[in-house]
Amino acid sequence: MIKRLFWLAALVPLIGLLGCATSPIPSQPQIVRFNPIVVEPQVKSFINKGETYSGYESDNYDVAAALFEYQSILLLPLEITNKTDRDIKPEEYSVSLRDGRDLKKITLLSRAEIVAIKAKMDGSSSGGGLESQVIAGAYTTVLSLTSIFSKNDVKRGLELAAGNYFSFRPIYKHEKRQGILCFLLDFRAEYPIALELKVQDEIIKLKFMPKPSK
Repeated sequence: MIKRLFWLAALVPLIGLLGCATSPIPSQPQIVRFNPIVVEPQVKSFINKGETYSGYESDNYDVAAALFEYQSILLLPLEITNKTDRDIKPEEYSVSLRDGRDLKKITLLSRAEIVAIKAKMDGSSSGGGLESQVIAGAYTTVLSLTSIFSKNDVKRGLELAAGNYFSFRPIYKHEKRQGILCFLLDFRAEYPIALELKVQDEIIKLKFMPKPSK
């Protein structure tokens, strides 16, 4: 599974610096990296191109994920591999991100919402407008947390995230689906951050803690 993650290691910093590169994510104080919490035998922590990933392996599925935060936006590069002899339909799997011991749900931004927020930041209405309360709230939060100097970085990151968005489509037998999910952390986070995937009859949980400041 690790060898199939070269595309994840090619990511450069979350929101504003997200894109493709051949080097690890540069160290910048505004980018929060997370370490996996390894408490189950099926969960592994590994380093790829200098970044830390959490991996889950079972007879049926492999999952790999990393977590980064920038300006209260969480970036989750995710890969799911279907090792079974049947396709996984879109309605047969889901992804959620929650924080703290009470597992408060963190808002997942759809690709359409990311495009709409980016369009609004550009002063355009071509992104579908802000009719959705989720979009309107996300836009307000992004602006309130974004300095003048980082606004262009955020817009570029949203554009690139939309272009590499994880698509909830079938995961065909013996194939994988990969991409990036963006979450809006519009409240004070408590830790750990828990990623929960429900794939057919299997529940997969991966937990992350912020890396200690050096």
